[in-house]
Amino acid sequence: MPTTLVLGAAIKAEADAELKYWVDNDCSEVVENGGPCVLRIHQEFGNPAFVAWCAQFGWMCVNRATAKLGITNKLPQLAGAANMLAASKKVLPVSKTPAVGALMYRKSSEGTGHIGVVVEVDAKGFHTIEGNAGDKVAYVYYTTKKIKSQGMSFIHAEMMSFLDRRSPGWT
Repeated sequence: MPTTLVLGAAIKAEADAELKYWVDNDCSEVVENGGPCVLRIHQEFGNPAFVAWCAQFGWMCVNRATAKLGITNKLPQLAGAANMLAASKKVLPVSKTPAVGALMYRKSSEGTGHIGVVVEVDAKGFHTIEGNAGDKVAYVYYTTKKIKSQGMSFIHAEMMSFLDRRSPGWT
């Protein structure tokens, strides 16, 4: 199996594992982007609490997956990646098509954005697991119509030029 498919599956697995952690540990005490479960994500990210934790969640899933595969994670820690992506599509290679393991970016009404991990794609849309989705890690479904209406973009595993293709496990 090509490593890009393995990486996509590994990113999905990390998102699934984090969602399970939130369910198993009753992480319902999130208030104003805080609480023990959010703090755990902030700490893994390097503790910049000022960063939207949806971005921290996406980075954390990629970071855990690349570590398990022995691939160097060169993904910036996404502090402002939503703004960077919105400002210039040249900064990160993106697609308008969801794929398992891709990072999904959608514009928000405030002009910033939101990031999630695509975990399933079907004929009518796709499912994500997202941090900071209603103050929790949550499973969210989007129809394909939302891709255009919400200005969505996807960073696929094979587009992650920030990953070191010379690392062990990369083909």
